[in-house]
Amino acid sequence: MIEGIRERNKLQDVLDKYDDKQLMTLYRAVFETDSGMLVLQDLMNRCYMYAPTASDRDEGMRCVILTIQSLLSGTYKEIKNDA
Repeated sequence: MIEGIRERNKLQDVLDKYDDKQLMTLYRAVFETDSGMLVLQDLMNRCYMYAPTASDRDEGMRCVILTIQSLLSGTYKEIKNDA
């Protein structure tokens, strides 16, 4: 378990250095492949992109897909939480 936490921290350290443009490039490298497009379509089907949401959980799932789509389209703008 500790090793998993260390690996997560290493990955987060790398991600923390990425700007929005680099993140968009990373997401495109994954989701603009044939397999990535199939996975994205599956996620959209499972995460309420084509159906009304019935709960905060459902809306949260849908929000993840909207974030991925904004990264792929180049319209992503990170919302900074100053709290």
